[in-house]
Amino acid sequence: MTMGLDRLPFFIQGRRVEIERVEVFAKGTPGTSYNLELSYTDRSGASVASTQITAAPEAAWGGAQTVSIGQTDAGLDLEQLDIEKAIALKLKRTTAMAFTGLATDFQEFENVFLILHYKLAN
Repeated sequence: MTMGLDRLPFFIQGRRVEIERVEVFAKGTPGTSYNLELSYTDRSGASVASTQITAAPEAAWGGAQTVSIGQTDAGLDLEQLDIEKAIALKLKRTTAMAFTGLATDFQEFENVFLILHYKLAN
């Protein structure tokens, strides 16, 4: 997916957006944990990929699998994420060896939400 500045409030147009945290909420198979990898293009044009992050079911969110990724968690520097470029999220069950299994069973997820917490740079 590509966010782009046009999906943010009008007063942000022409300003630099810095991502502080990313939250993932996935409504997958009940009671199942998933590993995920987040990848993006940074401001220099380089591709960046996280290490594997575990999203576990949270009772407070109706059993949805959730994880909060801080600015420098999992080998990332979210402040350098370029929201004008694609952001990718790969998911797999923690018991799966590779990220290819869900490609054939995409119905496993009811919803997946990616929430970007940001600030405006000076």
